[in-house]
Amino acid sequence: MPTRVTVDAYFGNLVARPVGVVHQFNAASSDGTVCVFGINPSNSQVFAIADNKSTSALAAEAAVATVGSSTTFVSSRIDSSYVCDGSAATMPLMTGASLMSNPNRVGLFARSVSASFDWAMVVTSPP
Repeated sequence: MPTRVTVDAYFGNLVARPVGVVHQFNAASSDGTVCVFGINPSNSQVFAIADNKSTSALAAEAAVATVGSSTTFVSSRIDSSYVCDGSAATMPLMTGASLMSNPNRVGLFARSVSASFDWAMVVTSPP
């Protein structure tokens, strides 16, 4: 799922303030694998692949994620592995995840941040 986003404002301190795309999202449990750009709970600017429920990074790298910063995301799944790449990343991030496969929802999200998504494209394939 590719998209492009620009950070407009951050809210809070010492909390996760990501914007990104989510795979395998389950609203009832908050489970999901997310490809994110923003500020982590330690106030570090990052590009990461993370567990939505715990907000912990599964793989991350430093990135410039200040107000006004933009990035593209390309988030994809190969079997039970997830790949997160984008213009703010120096290399693709990858992780395996054993999340619920049903419902298999994807989407855009922002948590404690205001952001503008320029576009998004969703491509599905059989599991």
